[in-house]
Amino acid sequence: MSPAPAPSASQLPMAKDFSKFLSVEGAARKKSPLKSLLPIMKGDLISLGGGLPHPSTFPFHSLSAQITSMRPAAGETHQQKTKTDSSDLVTVPLAPQPDKIESLTTSLQYGTGTGIKSLRDFCREHVRSMHLPQYQDWDVILSAGNTDAFSKVIGLLCNRGDKIFVEEWTYPTALETLDPLGVGHIAVEMDGEGMTATGLRRLLDNWGSNPEQANEAKPRVVYLIPTGQNPTGATMSVKRRMDILSVAQDHDLILIEDDPYYYLQFHVEGGSWMPSLLSMDTDGRVIRLDTFSKTLAPGCRVGYISMNARFCDTMQYHNEVTIQQPSGFSQAILAEMLVSHWGQEGYTRYLTDNVRTEYLKRSQHLQKALRTHLNPKQASFIEPSAGMFIWIKIQLDQHPRYKTVKDSVLMLELFQKSVKNGVLMVPGWQFSCKPKPQDVDPADVMNCWFDEDANYLRATFAYASFEQMAEASARFGHTATTDRQNLLSDAQPMGASNTNNNTLEADLEAGGQPSILKQSSHPVCLIFHFLFRIGAIWTYFFGTWFTDNFVLIFVLCVLLLVFDFWTVKNVSGRLLVGLRWWSENKEDGSTTWLFESRDPSRPLNPVDSRLFWTGLYVAPAIWTVFGILCILTFKLTWLVIVAVALALNMANVIGYTQCDKDAKQKWASGFASNMLGGSGAGGLMGGLMSRGITRMAGSMF
Repeated sequence: MSPAPAPSASQLPMAKDFSKFLSVEGAARKKSPLKSLLPIMKGDLISLGGGLPHPSTFPFHSLSAQITSMRPAAGETHQQKTKTDSSDLVTVPLAPQPDKIESLTTSLQYGTGTGIKSLRDFCREHVRSMHLPQYQDWDVILSAGNTDAFSKVIGLLCNRGDKIFVEEWTYPTALETLDPLGVGHIAVEMDGEGMTATGLRRLLDNWGSNPEQANEAKPRVVYLIPTGQNPTGATMSVKRRMDILSVAQDHDLILIEDDPYYYLQFHVEGGSWMPSLLSMDTDGRVIRLDTFSKTLAPGCRVGYISMNARFCDTMQYHNEVTIQQPSGFSQAILAEMLVSHWGQEGYTRYLTDNVRTEYLKRSQHLQKALRTHLNPKQASFIEPSAGMFIWIKIQLDQHPRYKTVKDSVLMLELFQKSVKNGVLMVPGWQFSCKPKPQDVDPADVMNCWFDEDANYLRATFAYASFEQMAEASARFGHTATTDRQNLLSDAQPMGASNTNNNTLEADLEAGGQPSILKQSSHPVCLIFHFLFRIGAIWTYFFGTWFTDNFVLIFVLCVLLLVFDFWTVKNVSGRLLVGLRWWSENKEDGSTTWLFESRDPSRPLNPVDSRLFWTGLYVAPAIWTVFGILCILTFKLTWLVIVAVALALNMANVIGYTQCDKDAKQKWASGFASNMLGGSGAGGLMGGLMSRGITRMAGSMF
């Protein structure tokens, strides 16, 4: 049975009236009075109306470009043509000529907000032949690329305070477009095909059940990248697209189909491209964004938007008071190439044989290189079926510090070491739709923030040479392997090599958890950080078990406390947390404290850091308890030892908390706020004690 013929345009329905979806700005857009005169300025009409610059003042006499030839040779059809290494010369003259589609006289002149007619007609015919829109009153308008188009569509549909649905991992520039406009976003879960219809429907069906949504209107717009999704590379199946459209129809939504990678599909069988959402839409609720950036050249800054005629008119009014239309140079050369030289068949053949084939080869090459150099237990990825990207998942559960360190710390270390080793991949957090901390600077990529689910890196095969992709994969594979084997991050300050790798690997292979000393970057230093202070406490508490000589116990305690003070001040603080403090005596007798801290871009070993601060704070707390017990039991002579211990311990506490912001916050919220902070009498006591400790420490060391 032969398939039913496609319905003619007159048999198709008209688009629904979506005027209610227009934003306040969109609804207020009106046609420019001056631009409305342009259509009648033709024929024998003598115009003294429009202020159009005279073409004789244009300093450009012609515009030429050598382009890839897609013309079939003599006796050859477009379907038979396979070689694309020959070229044609495309020239756009200044004045109109019978054999030329465009001239600089018209393309460089003021025009309507829809773009020059020849190129717009070509794009409209291309959309009709490729996507077969299923309603009558659709149209096409030219844009300056999809980023420009998305910004204008948001202005068309959204008011400040509105929210739209987006994929949970998405193109970050889209989010950066929304934020200044005051438009929020709600993440919809994804799987291997992109946004899930069940996730979108669940959010819509349950809207308002969350108290935070009680006073919020249900979002009416969905933004998605259905083919070769950026960053995940996911491509929606036909069924998924139909399911998404069904949800949009049930909940009366507008779909923004951002599809710059549509023609980078790798598995086009029999010349059949994946059906677009536009091709399934019978209502006029899909706004499709296409661009020449990925198929011809991004510097052209030309794209086209397909949507219902009402929206198209409003977009034209927007263009007329903003960019008016894309660059006349780009439009002229594209029109001459696409209309006069290639035609629809030539352009489609170029997309299939040049663009698609090139990116397929590149994708296969990078995948092969990654599989060669990456251990599947360390990283994995799903083969993309379209686009420019591979979404690499890092298997953090195989890392030796997985149970003791946050995922975000491990990912940051891996990213920094990868860059240090000469490989750049985009960290997954940049595509996350989760709220980011207020103090995060997106431009500071070397100190980027990772959320706890962002154990991904995005790699692209679009630009690097085959040799560079192979080398980058080898470098990253080495980085990932080294990161698993070495507990010490290359980025740590004053780092020393870890000598425990062999025993560590044995522990991991045996399924055990490495000991604290094996996780430390400086195990010997860590031992001495605790040795002297524990020795002083032990001598104070148990010394009377061995001798009744108070002077001997006093001397031993003071010696151990002095050794501890010097070790913590000059060695363990510098190695374990990258901090240092010292004091200088001035000629007038005053003492100045000087502080030095590590470069904050260099992460610490979290085991070393945690144990350093624990030991620093716990010791003075224990001595404080001893002091209270001395007072309660009237053993006032023992208070001398406690006073020396507190003075030396507190000197280090004060010094190091001044060096480190995090430690300062911990100190201010706890012990320090009671003893050294506050106002009034408390502040005075803190100042006196601080100066006393400073003088004592400065005179002793």
